[in-house]
Amino acid sequence: MDVLILVHIENVFRDKFPYDYLTIMQECAEKYDRIIHCTSCIDDLHPCPEIRWMVGQEIDWSWGYEPEVFEDDPNELVWVIPASGHEYTWVPEELREGASLWRLLKQSTVHVGGGFETECLQDFLDVLDYVEIDYSVVRDYVYG
Repeated sequence: MDVLILVHIENVFRDKFPYDYLTIMQECAEKYDRIIHCTSCIDDLHPCPEIRWMVGQEIDWSWGYEPEVFEDDPNELVWVIPASGHEYTWVPEELREGASLWRLLKQSTVHVGGGFETECLQDFLDVLDYVEIDYSVVRDYVYG
């Protein structure tokens, strides 16, 4: 199974997209068996409307998860990890070992796009590395 994970293709970042970016994203839909979007919940709660129709699942994930965010919840604090784009990031439940999405990704060919290469995208790649999911970055789908 070919899975595409898109990071933060949201209205709040629309001014950072290359002029034909959303068209490229719409055209890529038929290449993948499943498309997942990491939604940051900063501007709105969903991916840009132009790509929303092709997203099969959303994961609530963003940057800025400092250890202090979870100091009252030690079970979540263990999932705050060092990151390369920002100082820390957080492993969402869906990607933790044993979760159904984690199992699916371990058995799939995973492609990743969207985001800023040295910021949120890099943090998400750190998450995938941490949970030992192999992936390839599709450069044409990275917008920043």
